[in-house]
Amino acid sequence: MEESLVDVGRFGEIFDRHAQAIFRFLGRRIGPDDAGDLLSEVFLAAFEARMRYDRDRLSALPWLYGLASNLLLNHHRTRAP
Repeated sequence: MEESLVDVGRFGEIFDRHAQAIFRFLGRRIGPDDAGDLLSEVFLAAFEARMRYDRDRLSALPWLYGLASNLLLNHHRTRAP
């Protein structure tokens, strides 16, 4: 993550490494159709917040799950009648 602050192309490696796991997480909760859209939002939010990422963490996956969970909550709120 830290290297993506200098070279934004390195962020693609984070996407490649974790997108499938995050997509499965989202898909189990909202279905595959909406999961694709939300997956994009998760990684956009991660890219924009990468300066605040705790560099002591070895893996970005738990952080990405947290972002995905927050976006799921927002998704459910906007879809609620």
